[in-house]
Amino acid sequence: MSSSNYVKADIEEQGKDNFTFIIEALVKTKAALNYKEIEMQVMEDVLRARFDNGEKRFYNNAIGTAVKFIPPDESPEESEMKLTEESRSEILLG
Repeated sequence: MSSSNYVKADIEEQGKDNFTFIIEALVKTKAALNYKEIEMQVMEDVLRARFDNGEKRFYNNAIGTAVKFIPPDESPEESEMKLTEESRSEILLG
């Protein structure tokens, strides 16, 4: 369930059956969860996205966390950019 008071109030008012709950990702650690949540919120532009009528698409009023986080482990296929051994050497050696 949500930690947002706005979402909780709407669920109470409209009934839980009128909402869809989706698991967007499975992660192994709380740190990875925090990272993934922020990553997805930025990608979805949750602070600015609006419907054609001007109504906000998302409940979010802020993005952030009070918890330190690290990015989740990714396989090379999932990563957008991986440094090659050659470019690593160039960076390290200048």
